[in-house]
Amino acid sequence: MPLEMFDESTGTHIVYIKNQNAPADMWLIHGFTECSESLQGVFETSIAQQFNIFIPDLPGFGKSCFEDKYLDLKNVITLLEQLITTYSSEKPLIILGHSLGATIATHLTANLLTRSENVIFFINVEGMLVEDKIDARSITKANDYENATEFVEYMYSRLKEGAESNPSLNRYLENIKKSDPNIVHAWAKSSTEMLAGNHIDSIYDRLACKNLYVHGEHTMSRLELENLKKVDYERVIIKGAGHWPMLEQADEFWRVVGELLGGRIFNY
Repeated sequence: MPLEMFDESTGTHIVYIKNQNAPADMWLIHGFTECSESLQGVFETSIAQQFNIFIPDLPGFGKSCFEDKYLDLKNVITLLEQLITTYSSEKPLIILGHSLGATIATHLTANLLTRSENVIFFINVEGMLVEDKIDARSITKANDYENATEFVEYMYSRLKEGAESNPSLNRYLENIKKSDPNIVHAWAKSSTEMLAGNHIDSIYDRLACKNLYVHGEHTMSRLELENLKKVDYERVIIKGAGHWPMLEQADEFWRVVGELLGGRIFNY
């Protein structure tokens, strides 16, 4: 059973499990408007019996506190670095991020590697790598709106329209309803700035650790899929899944991740 802790110095709620003699620590970073709950399926797998696992709620989501400095995603990345330094000092690291959490985790992994932290594997799940002004996931329109509430209303209307043909988007709709519009607007703008000029893609391409891109068969972004094919990144497609493969095809997703961790990292 996973445990919970609250990091008083940062106001961060973390769900975790520890195993004696675990060969590595695994940090999972949730997506936009999500919380740790979206990734807690890992605790029902054999992965949770092999590794130390930490899933923080990002600021303003789940049970974590929020400060204005976290309107800038760069400070969220710094927060995650601080938490990893505190709880996983000198341990081999596996980083898994989903959606916006994967975009954040791409930067995070690069920063950790720069500091000589021992990141041995990065798993990017449906993360944004390229600037997308045509087939955008709506968040890239954030800079067109000065008012946070108006932007969220735009997001909601666009997602509601998309949910008519893709019912899985109803999860996104429900999350948007529960989220602080100011955080949603700020993070959308901040992520757009991070993606400008395909900067995240360049970072991902240069990561000095094993990495893998995982996405659903029905991925949300056409441009992202075209880029993956063009640059020929190593990737795994989860059949029958969309943007949330760890929920929509949970058994298959965690089986794939478990096999990767067991066979590709420690059994050379």
